[in-house]
Amino acid sequence: MRKNWLPAASVGAVALVIGVFIAGYSSAQRNCSAVGWAYIGPVELRPEVLSADFGLSACFSGPECIPQAVHADANGRWLVPQDAPFLSRTQRSALNLSEIHVRVTDASGTVADRMYQIPTRRLPGGDWPSCPGPFEYLPVTVP
Repeated sequence: MRKNWLPAASVGAVALVIGVFIAGYSSAQRNCSAVGWAYIGPVELRPEVLSADFGLSACFSGPECIPQAVHADANGRWLVPQDAPFLSRTQRSALNLSEIHVRVTDASGTVADRMYQIPTRRLPGGDWPSCPGPFEYLPVTVP
């Protein structure tokens, strides 16, 4: 008596495919935390201007961005806070800023006026390497 092997092979193939699918996708799936990470500290500007007679103004990029004067603190650091007048009302809801508009002037006028990317560094504490996590802004070098 001959056995009909086609139905048994079909059931076996379907079971194999389902098993591979479940084993492959259930163990590799990673979900990122729903926690949003924001850095609210200032952005440091590091001017490479050789002239002692220069001025810096900056604002965080956006439609209402008008560079405002930035002054060095007691330690000689040029810090731009994420607050008015450097940050517009429409940008206050943004969690992470990525660009800053910097204007450098000296006695002869405007030396440089451009946008710079704000570099970031990831801090320990994220869930998985592929998920966003805590970070900080690195200094922006202004040539």
